[in-house]
Amino acid sequence: MRELLDRHPAFDAQKHPPLINFTEFRDWSLNIAVVVWFDTIDFAQAQQWKTQINLEILRRFNNAGLTFAYPTATHFLTTAGAAPVEIKGRVALKSKDSEP
Repeated sequence: MRELLDRHPAFDAQKHPPLINFTEFRDWSLNIAVVVWFDTIDFAQAQQWKTQINLEILRRFNNAGLTFAYPTATHFLTTAGAAPVEIKGRVALKSKDSEP
């Protein structure tokens, strides 16, 4: 990541080197904080550079065979005894045994 940021034209790495820190372990993530100083006052240009950098980071991870785990949750519904559980809402997937 440092190599990418040090060589990107959006930054003056000599004047304002990027700050890259592994900040914390979380239940669902390993957090890395990246602070950079864009060499522009044009918001649209800064957003374009940010997109380029994020896509390049993703490309490098993919090329290295590394993937990102997205947060997931598993919920188990239980009742006392054999009482039925009614779930209301939209169903995203239907089983092969369900009626059309």
